[in-house]
Amino acid sequence: MENLLGLLRLHVIRGVNLAIRDSHSSDPYVIVRMGKQKLRTRVMKKNLNPEWNEDLTLSITDPTLPINIMVYDRDWFSRDDKMGDAVFHIDPFLEAIRIQNELGGLPEGTVIMKIQASRQNCLSEESKIVWHKGKIVQNMFLRLQNVERGEVQLQLEWIDVSGAMRYEREFFGVGGCMNPVMQAMKALLFMLPRIWKMEERVVGADLGMGRFQFDFEHENDIHEVLKMEPYNFDHWMLSLVRWEPVVDPRYPYLIKFWVRMMGVPLHFWADETFRTIGADLGEVEEVEEVDLDNGR
Repeated sequence: MENLLGLLRLHVIRGVNLAIRDSHSSDPYVIVRMGKQKLRTRVMKKNLNPEWNEDLTLSITDPTLPINIMVYDRDWFSRDDKMGDAVFHIDPFLEAIRIQNELGGLPEGTVIMKIQASRQNCLSEESKIVWHKGKIVQNMFLRLQNVERGEVQLQLEWIDVSGAMRYEREFFGVGGCMNPVMQAMKALLFMLPRIWKMEERVVGADLGMGRFQFDFEHENDIHEVLKMEPYNFDHWMLSLVRWEPVVDPRYPYLIKFWVRMMGVPLHFWADETFRTIGADLGEVEEVEEVDLDNGR
């Protein structure tokens, strides 16, 4: 477990004049890396000016780490081609947050800080950090390097998980799809509250890369939903756990459920046998006591 300072939401808006990597076009997607975290947008087929409009969320524990943006062309029968990369640091963004916290009560649209494009950064034009609708946001155009051309437009937004949110976050549930390609996120966010019969008391949000968040109005609601596991949607399983300030590559992709084993010869009925079988499926936490007399 590491100390979580906050969440950084990257709105990957679009690519501009990207490089050609196929015969006449490219199938671009974006990978975002920060330390051990890796997020990815969907592939946009045959498009040199793609509009992803996807939100990817990073957990910030070490603000000194750079954020790397890498664009690739998806190839179906060979290794994906590189279409350029860029890097930026969030030091100015965090400084703007500190300034806003000190000043407070800023008017809508206040420009807190400006960062000029230079040879020392990947900005292709001036980037402004502004106070917008009660949040600090930064818009930026990044000039891709190690490629003949191309830019990527991003917007940064800070999500505070301390102070005032310390109590509220207890009612957050976060989860992930086991098959994001087959599980439609918009339908999931719409249908799950209705399946739970809580459509008026819970709000869902797409966190990107097959992850989602539900904000419950009452403690009892999230408690009741967590008792319904394991969950499934569109014929595939999904995970849902209470929000925790942890940075773990498995979080929140952990699902706990019982497995009934059938057809095991009686002379193999032993705790060790069932634990060995269970270990091939996942991490075994408990094995129900073997009852030879009653055959279970």
